[in-house]
Amino acid sequence: MTDEASAISGFNNAASASASKKAGASLANDFNQFLTLLTTQLANQDPLSPMDTTEFTNQLVLFAGVEQQIASNENLENLISLSGGNQAVQAVSYIGKRVEANGNIFQLTEDGAEIGYDLATEAQTATLLIFDENDQLVRLESVDVEAGSHSFIWDGTNADGVQLDPGAYSFAVSAIDEDDAGVDVETSVTGVVDGVEVRDEGVVLTVGKTEMLLDNVFGVREAVSGNGDTGEGA
Repeated sequence: MTDEASAISGFNNAASASASKKAGASLANDFNQFLTLLTTQLANQDPLSPMDTTEFTNQLVLFAGVEQQIASNENLENLISLSGGNQAVQAVSYIGKRVEANGNIFQLTEDGAEIGYDLATEAQTATLLIFDENDQLVRLESVDVEAGSHSFIWDGTNADGVQLDPGAYSFAVSAIDEDDAGVDVETSVTGVVDGVEVRDEGVVLTVGKTEMLLDNVFGVREAVSGNGDTGEGA
């Protein structure tokens, strides 16, 4: 099965157990019980004093209304399913591409890693902190303080210059202005996509041991050997 077919199949499997289908099954069961009670009561009613059918009629109308609402919900879910399938197809085309997404968890490869940050305003000081999978600080670096977007190429070494193993890492940027107030920082990560998964939260791109929601991706470019599309050095 191709990557595209696998992605679409995964989305369809996730959508098959929809809330409207479960609601429809529950309604059908309740309606069958209602009809059983109705026919039993009609069969045993007093012919000289028949029951008032107004309540039964009201309940039938109610069942019909609920059934129509469930049908509308199912149609809406089908539209969402188709939209998600289109997203999955789009995401498959990202495999092998270098993507940029909002986030702070990234994959360190043998070639290093590229991470980014955006300062809302100019800072007096800005410090980049990199953590391993156990949230242990492995690198601390002073970085550019100008307002705007910046990229940082990390060679994968720790504070002692020791080369760390490839894997998932995270980072944060602490920025302070001249009034000792914090500066708003947005972080982004870059990596080469090697897989696509469809989950309840949406389409997910996998980059080694890390993940990116497709909705968080804001840039796509051809992958290059190493970190040829460099920014600031480590």
